[in-house]
Amino acid sequence: MRKYVFLWLALGVVVQIRAQDLPSQFEKGNTMVSATFHLKHSESENEPRLFQTLDGSYTLDWGVDMKAGKFIKKDFVLGGGIFYDQQLKERQYEGDNGAVTDDLLSKEYGVAPYIRNYLPIGNGRFSIFNETSLQFTYGRSVRQIEDALELDRYVVDSYGLTLGLQPGISVYITKNVGFELGTSVLGISSTYSKGELNGDGDNASTKFTNQVSFEVDLLKLFLGVTFYLPPRS
Repeated sequence: MRKYVFLWLALGVVVQIRAQDLPSQFEKGNTMVSATFHLKHSESENEPRLFQTLDGSYTLDWGVDMKAGKFIKKDFVLGGGIFYDQQLKERQYEGDNGAVTDDLLSKEYGVAPYIRNYLPIGNGRFSIFNETSLQFTYGRSVRQIEDALELDRYVVDSYGLTLGLQPGISVYITKNVGFELGTSVLGISSTYSKGELNGDGDNASTKFTNQVSFEVDLLKLFLGVTFYLPPRS
């Protein structure tokens, strides 16, 4: 028993020494490259709604974000990124003409310059970060509603500008590699959209929307890996 206790204590000392020997990832001149992923999924049957009970529903929302940045001073990054988001919603319910299927597929592409500041905690294995980004997006969604008598397809193209705030925490497994967990807590956005029903461009609709969101969605977390690269000598 004493032998196992000694081994665990020795391992703890080694980890602490390695953590103390790690150089700071956040020094001026370093480069960071990251890839993050988010996923949200839900399914239901016989779900009661205010005006309509859904016989079935399925939602899959996922996205990928690639970023690169430069530490322009200690603990402070200036960079940019690209991202892709996709959302699929399928619903089935009973309408006046029998069974109805209501499907929506939306895709969004964007670029986002950002700033990020770090606050190292503990022995250097962890840090809290706060990221502010300005996102420029283009998206297209296709919604198709079909029953026994009708088939309607509504296509919407949208252009957006969003100021977002994303806090998170980083855990470092080596001096150059870390894992991230974050979520969005604030978004200020403006969106212009243009829609057509069944390809009728002569009767296209337009819409301009401004929105401020303080929603924290704990079911839609951002998971990622980050690489920290020192400057070339």
